[in-house]
Amino acid sequence: MNLFITQIFEDPTFGILYLVIVTFSICLHEYGHARCALWQGDDTAAVAGHLTLNPLKQMGVMSLLMLLFLGLAWGAVPVTPRKFKHKYSDALVSFAGPAMNLFLWFLGIVLMAIAMSMGPENSEETSLSLREVLGQIGFIFSYLNLALFVINMMPCYPLDGWGIITSIAPRKIYGMKRETLNIISVVFILILFFNVKYIFGFSIWVSGLATDAMAVLLGVLS
Repeated sequence: MNLFITQIFEDPTFGILYLVIVTFSICLHEYGHARCALWQGDDTAAVAGHLTLNPLKQMGVMSLLMLLFLGLAWGAVPVTPRKFKHKYSDALVSFAGPAMNLFLWFLGIVLMAIAMSMGPENSEETSLSLREVLGQIGFIFSYLNLALFVINMMPCYPLDGWGIITSIAPRKIYGMKRETLNIISVVFILILFFNVKYIFGFSIWVSGLATDAMAVLLGVLS
């Protein structure tokens, strides 16, 4: 089995950047849920200490170990839906996390576009290194967070898409028997499991197009 930790030793720069960016992205994702829940009247996550970017609180030791060894991680915040202000609060709170991923994706696009604008003609070693590191940071931020957005928006429990669809869908949809909803969730999970590489491939492709467009825009503005 090819452990992620071995890749850290093979390419320390990319490995460390990946660990830091994944951790930050997940923590900001969970912070978004907690902050939005408080805004919508539910202080459960706030009282539990989730208004923080502390990975030990947002992810936990097991998730951090899984990230280090396998490159995979997760996070979670507690919510109490009965405290929400209105029927669409659950959808807003569920979307708040993926919205943070969209923001980080955009940040990654801007960083890559800036790196591109530096140009390869500058042969100074320090400047070239800065361009490469900035480009790597932007690349990881962009493709990772767009993939996280797509994955989390899938309408299956316990992903955020589930909270959104059960809040805005007609009652006859989310009023189905639990057994039926569980089957639907399992189907989506299987689709996700066998298509993760395509989701990341799609994320890289879209991020590349967006970076080219952003580089052109920055060129025009400059």
